[in-house]
Amino acid sequence: MLRSLLPAVLALTLAAGSAMAEARIRVSASIVPIHGLVAAVMEGVAEPDLILPPGASPHGYALRPSGALALSRADVIFRVGPSLEAFLNRPLANISGKARIVDLIETPGVLLRPVRDNEAFEPHDHDHGGREGHDGHGDHEKHAAHDDHERPTDQHVWLDPRNAIAIVRHVADVLSEADPTSADTYRTNATRTIRRLNELEDRTANRLASVAARPFIVFHDAYQYFENRFGLTAAGSIAINPEVAPGARQISQIRSRIAEQNIHCVLAEPQFNSDIVEALASDDHVHVGVVDPVGTTARSASDGYFGVIDRMVSELTTCLGPAG
Repeated sequence: MLRSLLPAVLALTLAAGSAMAEARIRVSASIVPIHGLVAAVMEGVAEPDLILPPGASPHGYALRPSGALALSRADVIFRVGPSLEAFLNRPLANISGKARIVDLIETPGVLLRPVRDNEAFEPHDHDHGGREGHDGHGDHEKHAAHDDHERPTDQHVWLDPRNAIAIVRHVADVLSEADPTSADTYRTNATRTIRRLNELEDRTANRLASVAARPFIVFHDAYQYFENRFGLTAAGSIAINPEVAPGARQISQIRSRIAEQNIHCVLAEPQFNSDIVEALASDDHVHVGVVDPVGTTARSASDGYFGVIDRMVSELTTCLGPAG
């Protein structure tokens, strides 16, 4: 009798397992650092799909069929915003599914800054230092809305760990609403991730303290959230638009700035042609670093947010450190 019942029990067990698998929430996240934050909140529930794979750049990326399929099946899709991940705008407009599209640039409590409109950066009003707002509240509310309505918002919000804290909290809220049965897990994971982000901020500040006053040039203006949080001294960018090569006049101005300000570090990015950077750094005293804010060189999606930030810090300290 037991033998006759065994196939039926097994079939019911498999069906239940399949139903549970189907019931799991399906989530997609755009770029490696955002995927890392979402994955941390979802740990123990499900693994989100990464839309932009390691090795790819959001500039000019064409969505693969597998990525389009994942989007069509998603319940929730997290991205920074339509300006940063422009390659998603058309696919998302054509989605006929039930996905909730979450633009994290609109996250409550995120500090927003307008893009800088020239290659020579103005002096920063640094926000680094102190513990007020270290949990994602505090000083965020003071800066969440800027007064400059003429220039668009800088989209690289995740490079400030305190913005990442606000994002984690928002992700947990969104997922808890979409998947109430796992809400306790999302909240517990968010609390743990916020603690890690606080530790990351402290660790990063300590690692950068000795080189923060040394000026450097970046390829394009993507780092002001990071610069302001940690008191760094960026002296300008090679290009305003990373997809448009700078002209001879811009290159000449940058060369002059490097000489006048005794700049020893120029930062390239892996997704853009480094020939111009190498030419600017032809002098022996100028070092070249390669920073990767979107995780295009991540070994896998599991590198996540913390890997992106830690590698940026390592490149910066190496590029800035030897010069003295």
